[in-house]
Amino acid sequence: MVLTGAFSWAIGTVLMKKYPISLPTTVLTASQLLLGGISIAVGATVFENPHENLIGIAGYASLLYNTLVAMIVCHWAWFKIVSKSPAGLAALSTLLIPVVGVCSGVIILGERISWIDMAALASIILAIISILSVKKKNNNQSLIFKPIGNCASRGR
Repeated sequence: MVLTGAFSWAIGTVLMKKYPISLPTTVLTASQLLLGGISIAVGATVFENPHENLIGIAGYASLLYNTLVAMIVCHWAWFKIVSKSPAGLAALSTLLIPVVGVCSGVIILGERISWIDMAALASIILAIISILSVKKKNNNQSLIFKPIGNCASRGR
């Protein structure tokens, strides 16, 4: 299921670049989250027992945060990134998600980082740096800020 989600996210990103939508980013984000939210609400109503897991004020605060920050603000930012940069660069930004998650766990929850976690975080950051520092051989420009072009334009 995770691979299917990743695959559909990647296809959606590429399609957004190939077929741009003329809606403002805020409207695009709101409509997608509204349609997704309705389907989740219907599914939760049908398949979940409402008395099974009662949550307190902390649970509702978490739900509010996830709705307003994690979903709305982050999706808006994602759509802005996709609309203004190459798909490859936009995809690179998702590599920082585990870094932010681990650092948030340390700061907010007081979790400890093992040497394996540190090595993994360092590997992610080094991978991003190595990709961002790749230069075109011809004129030493960054691949990210000036795309090479499509294969058809080079006769392939």
